Amino acid sequence: MHPAQVEDTLFQVPVRQLKQSEYFLSMVKEMSTKLEPEARESKSPIPLSGVSALEMESFLTALGASFLFGDPNLSFAQWAAALRLATIWSFDDVRERIIAQMDPILHTANPFDQIDASLNCRVEKWLYLAYEALCSRKNGLTEDEAERLGIRRATAIWRIRESLRPGRGWSQGGSVNQKALALVKNEGALKYS
Repeated sequence: MHPAQVEDTLFQVPVRQLKQSEYFLSMVKEMSTKLEPEARESKSPIPLSGVSALEMESFLTALGASFLFGDPNLSFAQWAAALRLATIWSFDDVRERIIAQMDPILHTANPFDQIDASLNCRVEKWLYLAYEALCSRKNGLTEDEAERLGIRRATAIWRIRESLRPGRGWSQGGSVNQKALALVKNEGALKYS
């Protein structure tokens, strides 16, 4: 185990699993070359900035659970936090396992959390489903929701919702959700980027 400092908390990270990540391999090598021999033995904590203790706890749970206990029962937010770290730290296998865990619970998250997770963690397949949900729901975007999406995405959602209104050129075949998804996939402002 190797200590990692996140905010005011020390976490013990399995060294064997750290070696799966080029990010950590280079960091540990750099730290060990800068330290005196005595300091190397003390295992100085790896300082991790830009990470919250909740994210780190979620990541370590996801990292260790599949090896030790089976898949943990984490919330969508906890899985998303773990996925963000697996993505930025290049834990590719762990990332794929987390995505597989999140796919079946995607429906438990609101579309905005799905969009955030999709964009922050580079999971394109979730993005269109979240936009489709916003386009086909009964109520339009609130002011806060539009602000969260940004002007380009909010107006794209509005255009699609308008085109789905009865008498706007769609044939009667197919569901509103299918139509919305087709429009979302063709809308430039909603493309994954």
